[in-house]
Amino acid sequence: FYIAEACRRLGRYWIHIGSGCVYDGYEKAWTEEDAPNYYGSFYSVTKAISQDILKSYKEVCVLRIRMPIDKEMSERSYVFKLLKYIKEGKSLFDMKNSMTYLPDLVAAIDVLAHKRITGLFNAVNPGPLTASEILKLYDPNLKFKIEEYQAVRNRLKAGRCNCILSSKKLLNYVKIHTLESRIKEGLSWQKDIA
Repeated sequence: FYIAEACRRLGRYWIHIGSGCVYDGYEKAWTEEDAPNYYGSFYSVTKAISQDILKSYKEVCVLRIRMPIDKEMSERSYVFKLLKYIKEGKSLFDMKNSMTYLPDLVAAIDVLAHKRITGLFNAVNPGPLTASEILKLYDPNLKFKIEEYQAVRNRLKAGRCNCILSSKKLLNYVKIHTLESRIKEGLSWQKDIA
């Protein structure tokens, strides 16, 4: 809030990286106009409140990301987490989710910042995938266990939302490749470093 208020007073443009983890359910592909419907974790509650406050500032662009994926195998990467769970013998759940390929996010930020585009955007790649679809793209021979979401959910430390976000609004400003094409491209060399 303080940064947004300072930007308003100084007439400065600002991009805030938020989260799309404010929806749950597959009734539709959630758009920027939909009110948040997921309050199952403290994280999601704070993200819903912050985006609600920030969207009233005309100098702010809020980019909502989900489940970040990168060419790097960092601990924060969704693919790294999946491989870690497999090595630990943990079961995975197989729900479709929207995700953000971070190099595409950086390219989108560059375009939006240069044009000083404001508003709320779902910054996800088109074409949501499941954990098993991603792992099969990574290594078709990889063995892993899939459990029903409810069984896995009972073991989670915090609530977990599952949803598909629409990226149509962002696609009006920038070209974003499908999640599957980016995963194929990004994971083709990661097997050597995992």
